[in-house]
Amino acid sequence: MKVKVVRKPKAGTGTDDSAAPESKRPASLAGKGTLLAQKEAAQANKAPLTKAERQARNRRLAAKFREEELRKAFGNSRDWVPKRRKVDLIPEEYRQDELEVAPTRKRISKVDSNVQKLAKRAGGKFAETMSKALSNLTSR
Repeated sequence: MKVKVVRKPKAGTGTDDSAAPESKRPASLAGKGTLLAQKEAAQANKAPLTKAERQARNRRLAAKFREEELRKAFGNSRDWVPKRRKVDLIPEEYRQDELEVAPTRKRISKVDSNVQKLAKRAGGKFAETMSKALSNLTSR
């Protein structure tokens, strides 16, 4: 792990800006005077903007406005918002077991069992009826 070492300046080296004479101050602070004088100087330097400067400013402001409107249309970012969980209407201790529900119906073909029952009861009339059915099928 790196640690940044900051050393205090020794007394008398003259690195303190408040104790420095006017000649050693940076150019931005030299000769400004009081706050009122600085304010008046800043207002005097303001000239009306040229057409190109106004257009550049308007383009910059329009781009900023478009981005704000676009972000507003999509709403706030929800990246770090926890997802809502559904509130359980029925507490866990009162819930019924899902396996205890009545079973659903299944379609079962009973043709085979019906044919077997008819075959067991085969009597005289059954044989006659079958022979007539077969003769009708062959005559067509």
